[in-house]
Amino acid sequence: MYQWETGNPPFVAKTIQEIASGHLYTKPTKIGGFLKSSNFKAEKVIMKCLEKKPDDRYQSYEDLLEEFHKLAKKMVPYFVPYKVCERSVSVNIGHDEFKNKLKNKDFVGLVGKNGYSIVRHDDLIPYIKEAMSLSAIGEHSKAIAIYKRLFVKEMVEKVPDSEYNQLITVNLANELNRIGESKQALSVILSISNAKVKSSEYYVNLSNIYISLLDFSQCVLVCEEGLKIYPNDPDLIGNYTIGLTQLGRLDEAMKSSKKRLNYGRSVQALCEAASVVYSYAESLKNIKFPDAISLYKDALSLYREALAINPRYLMAMYNVSLLLFKMKRYSDAISYSAEISKIEKGTSEVNAFYAARNMLWTSQFEEALKFCDNWLKSYPNSILLKRIRAEVLVDGYVIGNYNKEGYPIVERSSLEFFTEIVKDSKNRQASDVIFLAKIHCWMNVPEEIDYGLKLLEWGEKQYPENWKFNFYLAAFALKYKKPETALLEAQECQRKAPWRETTYDMLAQAYSANKNEPMAANMRLEYERIKKLKKSSMMVVRDFDSLIHTS
Repeated sequence: MYQWETGNPPFVAKTIQEIASGHLYTKPTKIGGFLKSSNFKAEKVIMKCLEKKPDDRYQSYEDLLEEFHKLAKKMVPYFVPYKVCERSVSVNIGHDEFKNKLKNKDFVGLVGKNGYSIVRHDDLIPYIKEAMSLSAIGEHSKAIAIYKRLFVKEMVEKVPDSEYNQLITVNLANELNRIGESKQALSVILSISNAKVKSSEYYVNLSNIYISLLDFSQCVLVCEEGLKIYPNDPDLIGNYTIGLTQLGRLDEAMKSSKKRLNYGRSVQALCEAASVVYSYAESLKNIKFPDAISLYKDALSLYREALAINPRYLMAMYNVSLLLFKMKRYSDAISYSAEISKIEKGTSEVNAFYAARNMLWTSQFEEALKFCDNWLKSYPNSILLKRIRAEVLVDGYVIGNYNKEGYPIVERSSLEFFTEIVKDSKNRQASDVIFLAKIHCWMNVPEEIDYGLKLLEWGEKQYPENWKFNFYLAAFALKYKKPETALLEAQECQRKAPWRETTYDMLAQAYSANKNEPMAANMRLEYERIKKLKKSSMMVVRDFDSLIHTS
């Protein structure tokens, strides 16, 4: 205001320090003079605003505006309050101003037959910014409420190349995906699929949605289309890496992850690369265990590098916990999970899953069951927790247990879970088929046993490289006195998983059942040899992990 009246700031000097000193200790030069007033006759108001002591200034904006109104009335024959143009005003975040303006029809324009307000694009900018600000602080539902009022699907489909239509559509789809409404998000974002020019954000968010829907084939196709136009977009390369990894195209995923790292070793890039390396290790652990161990080490190094950048990055922490379990360091993994809970100020669905699985793997069945029941109250739709709970019931309370009458115990909720999940091709895992087969065979009724064995045979065709189907087919063949079948399945099991010591134990039993004791003895020796080699490899990883952690 001082400069508005005089043309110069109240304090001018050669250095910043001198200007700051003037603000603190020097009284500014008086505006106007004894016989001369300033342009707007506001010198007294301005000098009061510049008083050094806060108590000597106006105590509220209302008081200041009242003084200006008095001056304005003296200077102008009649006073008409000036209304600031709306497009230059920032919105009050979280106060639903856009909703109220639509309701009151405050926007300049017309109201169509369908009730849509026709507004200038510039009028929308503050509200788009409001939605973005709400998203940034995690208020996704409020951001969605704004975007939904701006999004008119019929109009977007007719004019998909409009900059504003694309911005609103992509942002709305992104917000819907973030709250788990992925199918709705897909419907929204495909409204601009016919645009002649699509932004990199379109391809990134569309591939994100397909990842959430577990449709990795479509994710890869979208990324490939986008990368033809934006070959150096790191987020698009990252999603491409994720899609390739989930499809088992690991050689391509490795190349993609390395390309992403070339654009910067960000936390996300490091974790994506680590995920590919981990998946590679998983694919080799049963056939080339030493190579898998080397890859585990590489994955661990990448996650550690990510945590050096952001020590509280939960995705990296979860995976370090997972690797600790892979190394059979169960107590360390559980301690690490406890640290994650402190950072989260609670327990997320993923962390609850890890904790429950840790309890299952260490045979803490009672604790695991109580834990799952407790956290399913917070996450009632969690397939992860429901699966672990069902596995706990089967391993801890069904297989090997009988009721008072001597009949095998069958727990209904676990049977129902596995029966339904096996029908779900997107969420089904190989282990679900095995658990369901184990339950049916445990019922010890001929038709149920037959159904269980057919499930294992079907699963073996669905997951041809999974050794566990052959393992259980061999085990049940031994149980039901079919030694030749048992030997064939055990041999196939050993072919698929030569580094699984349990396969040699199964072969030993099968050879014994077929009256071939020399071969059975050889298989027992091989069992011990593989077990020692794996233990030695694990020790190398432990030493490596300790070194990384210390450094």
